[in-house]
Amino acid sequence: MASKRNNLFGGILLIGAGLVFLSSNFNIIPWYFWRDMWKFWPVILILLGLKQILDK
Repeated sequence: MASKRNNLFGGILLIGAGLVFLSSNFNIIPWYFWRDMWKFWPVILILLGLKQILDK
């Protein structure tokens, strides 16, 4: 069952990354927005850790 969750998470992660780059290429969301949002990468790690704890 964990394998399906990992596959789903990996797929969602790739789709999200693709959407970020696509939106930047078409100037839908300017690149500086993503540069500013990158400062919050520790929050992503914290949320992923909380998800792991709450799933068990």
